[in-house]
Amino acid sequence: MIPFRRKRPKLRPFRLARPPAAAALAWIPVLVLAWGTASLHLAASFLSPRVLSGDENRYQFQTFAGAQVVTAAPLQLPARISVLLLPGSYSERTWQEVELRARQLAVLEDRLGRFRLHVVADGRLSSWETSAQALPHDLAGLRSGREGAAADETETPSQTDEGAVGLYQAAGQLLPAPSVPWETLILIAPDSEIADQELRSYCSAYLAERFGRQKVRLVYWEIPGDPTPGSPPTAEKSEGGEASELTDAGDGVWTTVARSTCGSVIETVGELTRALLPSSCTEIPMPEVALPKGVVQYRARLVDRADGQVVTEFPALSRSLDGGTVLPGDFARLLSSLHNARQAAAQRNGEVLQASLKQALDLNPFHPPTLRFAAEVYRRQGNLKTALQLMTPLASLMPQNASIFTEIGDLHFDLRDWEQSEQAYRRAMNADPGGSAVLAKLIGIREAQGEIAQGLLEIGPALQRFPEGANLHARRGSLLEKSGRAEEAL
Repeated sequence: MIPFRRKRPKLRPFRLARPPAAAALAWIPVLVLAWGTASLHLAASFLSPRVLSGDENRYQFQTFAGAQVVTAAPLQLPARISVLLLPGSYSERTWQEVELRARQLAVLEDRLGRFRLHVVADGRLSSWETSAQALPHDLAGLRSGREGAAADETETPSQTDEGAVGLYQAAGQLLPAPSVPWETLILIAPDSEIADQELRSYCSAYLAERFGRQKVRLVYWEIPGDPTPGSPPTAEKSEGGEASELTDAGDGVWTTVARSTCGSVIETVGELTRALLPSSCTEIPMPEVALPKGVVQYRARLVDRADGQVVTEFPALSRSLDGGTVLPGDFARLLSSLHNARQAAAQRNGEVLQASLKQALDLNPFHPPTLRFAAEVYRRQGNLKTALQLMTPLASLMPQNASIFTEIGDLHFDLRDWEQSEQAYRRAMNADPGGSAVLAKLIGIREAQGEIAQGLLEIGPALQRFPEGANLHARRGSLLEKSGRAEEAL
């Protein structure tokens, strides 16, 4: 048997254009420049409905940049409320639903009193004081002013995503400041759907960060998606019905924001009444996070140091190298560039592929899917050092991802850098102790170095640990053959 090595598939009909070396890696130096250290606050804080200990040093806030100790503090929510409308997301059906809810609010006239109504439309924020009795009149004026603004046209998923991203970005940029910290904002709007899961996740993170920074609590009065044309508005759900809760709490953008601000997702006036009752939450201040790579993943978690258990996971946010927030529209362009790069690779269009990868990495030089795809492109072209340079930041971005370290180990192996290859494979084993294939790769380093006897010493315990590991049995056969004991492999 030949030594175990990772084969390098080649796109024979297609090769990347090879301009001079300085131009070929025009965007790669960004990875090096981004290696400096910066620090910033991710958000002012986020709220949890859970009762957490106020002990100092009890909890850790964790991202790829490391862990910072935080102290949770109890918070009594203020009684002040305001209402937010997003007419740009309203279809004819939605307008009927919004008007229905406005009429239902009349039963809370005594509880609500006068409140501020905020309207985000056409890139502007308008705010004024109103009341539950006056709200239907306000809506009538808004609706008449927007007649014909939206056409009922069938849109492609990408068009739908683009419109939804613009709406979420505008809502975040124009989010009104609360009159008191953690004022309750009642949003009456549909949860504009985004087909791309990663883009939807990012919009959730962006808005959660904006609400946390402004100290606004969200109560989302959900409006269901448009049903078959001609259906009447939905009637209020009976108070004896099941509690309002999304089937998958991670799906909706506004649902994610509500949960990160100790808010609620409601469907009825009764549920709204309960959501506005005096209540307590726990405020977790966001620590200052050192950013050794210039960006933050948009998923973080709070860990109880007493038992190591994850208390909650919540959205953090991608940051540009200057510390500014990456807007959802920019993130959408990044994903579009990556999509174009994948298409160009499938069509063997090297010029478009290289341009699309450069554009994606210019937008975020540490976007894991882009880095992995770009590394695979260069690996297929035999440019292993560039592939390794692209993969290396992922070791910090995704420290628990065994496949990342396996791929890094493979690249070092192909470069005959045995020590670095072994280190990467061992980190993969630490992340996934059940990886028999990685263990076979580790012993393959011994074989590649000609250390056959040492390889045979290591293969026995490995097979005891993974008796069904096909890769280990193949490795044993190869080692036995090279030691002149091929008959023992049968």
